[in-house]
Amino acid sequence: HKSSNYYNSLELLTLALDAFRPKDIDKKLTRLTKIGKNESLLMWEQSFLRAAEWFSNLPSFMKLEDWMKLDILKSSWLAWTRLEKRCEAADYQKSKILENGVFMCGNGSCLAIAEYEVDLSWCTNYTAEQLKYYLSPDSEGQKCIEDLIELSPSSTEVNFMILQLTLHHAGKKSQGRLLEATENIIEAQANHLHSYYVEKVKMPNYSARLAKMMKINRGIAGEMRCRREKNQIARVFDIMKVEFSDPEMFELT
Repeated sequence: HKSSNYYNSLELLTLALDAFRPKDIDKKLTRLTKIGKNESLLMWEQSFLRAAEWFSNLPSFMKLEDWMKLDILKSSWLAWTRLEKRCEAADYQKSKILENGVFMCGNGSCLAIAEYEVDLSWCTNYTAEQLKYYLSPDSEGQKCIEDLIELSPSSTEVNFMILQLTLHHAGKKSQGRLLEATENIIEAQANHLHSYYVEKVKMPNYSARLAKMMKINRGIAGEMRCRREKNQIARVFDIMKVEFSDPEMFELT
């Protein structure tokens, strides 16, 4: 990449996310048919590290105090992953690399909702059938992907959507100084997005596109609230036998 002097910070994020996407993707995708302990742990590790690497390309994030950076990462990496994988799947479905109902779930891996098997023996004594309520298929996922295909956001728009979703979630959760910091970053990136529309793509009247982007983000935020509620119920009834050293990091899994 060129020196950051050539780019504003939203463009730096865009370059970073573009670099994550492998070339010749149709030749490199792994189709998973079973999700067990090893697959789950690998996907969580990949997702957290990728979110951390993406945030590290944002100068205003890197200037935050260490505890702020860690709090943002811990509370937003799953939101980051959810939207980023949806955007990636939308690109591949649109270009016919993936068919409808096939989602991205890791670095270069995908699964078909109707085809994969879940092995839960490592985290619960209940069967998948008994846990159907907690493990219901991501029914909103394909609708969100279809909305993304229809909107066809540019890389810059995708990165702003991810930034807004993750930082809004992190700030709202933590409040105080962290909320102020995340709001300042979002505002600065909104100004960069304005410049992108007005100067680069010559679209001064972009409010309709922005409204569609935020509608998609609100839909994902609603899904995350539902996921959190289900996980709270699972904890109350002691359904999972896995103990996390930092449970808040996994409240949306």
